[in-house]
Amino acid sequence: MSGERAALFDFGGVLLRQDWADYDAFGERHGLPPGALSHALYGTGKWRELQVGRGDRAVWAEAAIASLREHCGDRAEAVFREWRARPVRRHEPNIALARALRAAGTRIGLLSNAAPDLRELIVPHFGVDIAWDDQVVSGLVGLAKPDPAIYRLAAERIGVPAERCFFIDDVAANVEAARGTGMTAHQFVGDYAALHEALRAAGYRWDEGAGAHGG
Repeated sequence: MSGERAALFDFGGVLLRQDWADYDAFGERHGLPPGALSHALYGTGKWRELQVGRGDRAVWAEAAIASLREHCGDRAEAVFREWRARPVRRHEPNIALARALRAAGTRIGLLSNAAPDLRELIVPHFGVDIAWDDQVVSGLVGLAKPDPAIYRLAAERIGVPAERCFFIDDVAANVEAARGTGMTAHQFVGDYAALHEALRAAGYRWDEGAGAHGG
């Protein structure tokens, strides 16, 4: 319908806390140089293959451990496992916001660069329980942000023109790419009030008291 709006949420960094400073702080405790951990996890070709559905999580893990081994030798696998075992931390106010927007009639979508199994893990492993209208996961669709095609696909699947979609991501390049397709977009850097202000400026309305509980 022409009057409908959609809000599209990134996962890591918007719904799940992903502070890049944490990577270096963790790495420093294990004797890694700055950037080594993030490179091992996301800077290899195996991660890029995984996030567009052409890779395997076990192969990615092996590549990450091999990269870490250059810096911490035989401790690499233990460092990798410790990082992966950290407690999940969520941006609870953004989860509540998504629920409240949906309760107010906005269509709610997930648009994430992630491995194909994110949809299976999002509730039981990450504890992010939202009644999505649609979920676009790069590993399932074979496209990844900032490719304009994935934004157009997300708009098409959620049934709202790109010009009536509001996209939220923590990566500047992904935000700019969304704007290039006609979406309104906001870079979330941990400031909930700024996100709310941007949504209101774009015409979105919701009940501030809604969304605190599941659904």
